[in-house]
Amino acid sequence: MPSWYYNLRANPQASVLLEGKERICRAREARGEEYDHYWKLAEATYLDMHQYRQRVGDRRIPIMILSEENDKF
Repeated sequence: MPSWYYNLRANPQASVLLEGKERICRAREARGEEYDHYWKLAEATYLDMHQYRQRVGDRRIPIMILSEENDKF
């Protein structure tokens, strides 16, 4: 797994620059049906995602969900 994944697991607070504005977010890992939903969305959005999945084999690729601190989970 990449270091960003372990960093977010250890400290889920993150800052994101979106539309020129910095936002403070909280990260959590997608699991179960939510993971499947976002994986399908990624495949529909990124043309090479299916090939990427084949290239990494059985290795699980994490999907992290970022929500603004004031949003409810």
